[in-house]
Amino acid sequence: MNRLFRSIIMILLSFMGVFIYSCEDMNETQAEFVDRGETKYVGKAMELFSNVGFKKVKLNMVISNDPLIKKGTITYYAPDEEVLEFDVVRNKNGIDTISQILELQQGSYNLTVQFSDGNGHYSLKNDHSCFVYGDAYIQSLANRDIVDMVNDEDGLSLSLSSANSGLVNSKITYQTNSDLLIDTIFTSDVESLLLEDVKKGSSLKIVSYYLFDERQLEIFETSEETYTVPLDYLIPKSEWSGLLLADDTPDAYGWVLSNLWDESTDTGFHSPDPTTYPALISFDLGNPTLIKSISMAPRPDFNDRFPDDIEIWMSNTSNELGVSAVDAEWETKANEAGWVKVDATSLSPNTAANIDGNEFYRYMRVRVLSVPAGGTTPINMMEISLIGQVQ
Repeated sequence: MNRLFRSIIMILLSFMGVFIYSCEDMNETQAEFVDRGETKYVGKAMELFSNVGFKKVKLNMVISNDPLIKKGTITYYAPDEEVLEFDVVRNKNGIDTISQILELQQGSYNLTVQFSDGNGHYSLKNDHSCFVYGDAYIQSLANRDIVDMVNDEDGLSLSLSSANSGLVNSKITYQTNSDLLIDTIFTSDVESLLLEDVKKGSSLKIVSYYLFDERQLEIFETSEETYTVPLDYLIPKSEWSGLLLADDTPDAYGWVLSNLWDESTDTGFHSPDPTTYPALISFDLGNPTLIKSISMAPRPDFNDRFPDDIEIWMSNTSNELGVSAVDAEWETKANEAGWVKVDATSLSPNTAANIDGNEFYRYMRVRVLSVPAGGTTPINMMEISLIGQVQ
C-alpha cells in the first residue's frame, strides 16, 4: 500500500515538472514576439503606367496616402540586373502619382517596383512591362517621299507619297532665291504642295514626325532626307505669242494657234484640210530661254493627227526666209536667216521629248514632217508645253 502511494506521488510530481517547464518555454516564445514589436506593412503601388520615348521610359507609380511609403526601388534587367533606388517625394496629400525616368536601350523590359519605409519594412512588388524605342526603330520610320518636283511660274510644285499610320506632320526646309532658309510644316493629309520663290538647283530637306498614342513621351523624328531642286522648270506661257511668218501653216475652223498655250484643253490648234508637209508652227517665247524638252497634248480620239515627227528650229531673230515651207532650199535659207536646228524628234502624245540645245533662244519653230495618218491629213493638237533649264 505504501509502495503504491509512493509511486502515484512520483508520477504526479513528474507531470508537474513537465507542465512547469512547458509554461516557462511558452512564456519565452511569447516574449520573443513581444520583443519584436508590431509588424509593419508598407503600401504597394496602386497602379503602374508608362510613357515611352527615345531610349527612355517614364514610369508612373500611383501611390496611396500611406505615410510609410518613403523609398522605392525599380529593378530591371539590361541585360544584367539593375536597381534604381529613389526617395518618394509627394506632389500632394492623399493619392498621388510619382514618376521616375530610366535611360534604356531599345528593347522590351519588365520593371519591378517595391516601396519601403527605410527601416526594413517593405511593400509587395508590382510588375510593369514596356517597350523602349531606339535607333533601329527610328530608322524604320518612313519619311514622306517627294514623288515629283516641277518648277512653274507659280513656284515649285511637289507631289508627296502617302503618309504612314502614326505620322502627324512633316517639315520641308528650302532655300529662296535670296538664300533665306524657310521651314514649311504640313499635316499627314497633304498630298501636294506649292512652294514659292524656291532657288532652282538648291537643296530641299524633309523630315517627318510620328506620334502613336497620347502617352508617348515625345514625338519621334525620322531621318532627314535631302532632294535637289531641279534646274528644269515649266516655261511660263503668259508671255508667249504667235510669230506667223510667211511660210507658217495657217490655222483653221476657229482652232487658232494661241490655243496651244492657253492652259485649256477645250480647244486647240487645227491646220487646214488638206495640209501640205513639211508644215511650220512658229511662236515667240517672250524671252531668250534654254529649252530642254517639249510635250504636246493630242486631241482626244484624233491621235492620228498628232505631229509625231518634228524638227525644232530656234533663233534670237524672227527673220523671214523668203521661200515656202516645202521648198527644197528651206533648210539652207533657214540657216542663212539665223535659224538653228536644235533637234529632230519623234513625239508621243503627252510625253516629253528631250531637246539637246545648249543656247538661249527666244523664237521657236516646230517643223512638222508628218502625222501618223499620213498624206495631207491636217494637224490637230490641244496644248504645247516646254521645259527650260537654269544655268
